[in-house]
Formats: sequence, C-alpha cells, structure tokens
Amino acid sequence: MMRLVALAAIALILAGCTHQSEPTTTELGGTYTFVADGTQLTIDGEPRKGGTINKSTWQIEPCGPACSRVTSSLGWTADLHLIDNKWQATRELPPLECSHGAEKSTLTYVLDASTLTGTVANSLPCNKPGSAAVIPAKLTKA
Repeated sequence: MMRLVALAAIALILAGCTHQSEPTTTELGGTYTFVADGTQLTIDGEPRKGGTINKSTWQIEPCGPACSRVTSSLGWTADLHLIDNKWQATRELPPLECSHGAEKSTLTYVLDASTLTGTVANSLPCNKPGSAAVIPAKLTKA
C-alpha cells in the first residue's frame, strides 16, 4: 500500500513538471494584425454603446532588449517595452481642443506577453477630472 501511495505521488509530481504554460513572447518581429474591439468600450469602467471593431496592420521589429518597434498601417510608430510580462507602449496624440484650452491626450497599449491580448486606453483630458476610455485589444501574427 505504501509503495502504491509513493508511486502515485511521483506520478503527480512528474505530471506537474510536464505541464506547460503558454510561452511568453519576449521578442516580437514580423507582420501582425492589431484588433481593438470598440464594441466593448468602457469609459471610467462604465460600458458604452456604439463602438466599432478597428483593425490595423503592425510591422514589428526588435529594437533592443525587451523592445520592439511598431510601424502601424495607420501611419504612426511606437516602441513596445516588455515590462512585468506585458508589452507596453504609450504614444502622444495631437492636442485636443477642450473648453478650457488645448490638452494632451495619450493612447496606452498593454498586451500580455503570453497571449498578446490586453487593452488600449485613451486618456480623455477634457473631462475634469480626466477620464479614460478602455478597449479590449488583441495582436495576432499575420
């Protein structure tokens, strides 16, 4: 009986050793499709209706350790940095004209390195205090 328990314990340990989690993407390179699902838009955590699904093509090339440079089919470039197992980038948008003057706005991309899913968040500085629009996003190798 004791031998059977020991064999079962060894089998469980070995099974745990062979379990593989999804690989982390520590380097991005090539052509990808970026999809931002605006139908799932939230502003300050509150769901909003009327959004659309937006797709673009990203050409990505490594730019150093834990860095990948994106050139979007929408005409912009940004560097993604791998921080805490997430690819992250922030890019500044043209200033928004608010009732109290021009305000800077940013888009922040955060994608899990294992699944390449995450969010894109747009700061909304005209609201006082400022707000954030958040949309689920996914990056897929083309």
